[in-house]
Amino acid sequence: PRIVAIGETGLDKLKGPSFDVQIPVFKEHIVLSEKLEKPLIIHCVKAWEELLRVRDEANPAQPWILHGYRGKPELTKRLVREGFYFSVGDDINVESMELIPIESLFCETDEDFMDIRDVYAQAAQAVNMELEEFAEKIAQNIHRIFPTLKAPKPFDPEEEEEEED
Repeated sequence: PRIVAIGETGLDKLKGPSFDVQIPVFKEHIVLSEKLEKPLIIHCVKAWEELLRVRDEANPAQPWILHGYRGKPELTKRLVREGFYFSVGDDINVESMELIPIESLFCETDEDFMDIRDVYAQAAQAVNMELEEFAEKIAQNIHRIFPTLKAPKPFDPEEEEEEED
């Protein structure tokens, strides 16, 4: 198997074990990310201060990508300053999207019912870009951060999604 990233991992104040368990496990994932030189995919729920404290202690060289990001603008500004990458899904915070550098952005689907084309369309609109240009920028980000991944085919918003058997 080919490893392209470590995660999803992180901190969650609403679900999962106590922080006495979560933080040491998260730190082990950070060590693994650095050792393997792979990006870290992060799940964070209501634990931003703790996440920032751990990041400051770790001083990582590898990219940290915030999965399913939909934070408020003030938090977004802070995370941008700290060098985070952001992956957005169907619940986009338009005000925050305007603050995220396009070079730090990814799109994702996290649910079976979601269509990635819809996510791209929403995100492109939020940052006031043409869909094709936006998709090309995201593809460039993928190539830069995940260089071992096979190149995605060009984005075609009109193409029918293939059904899997």
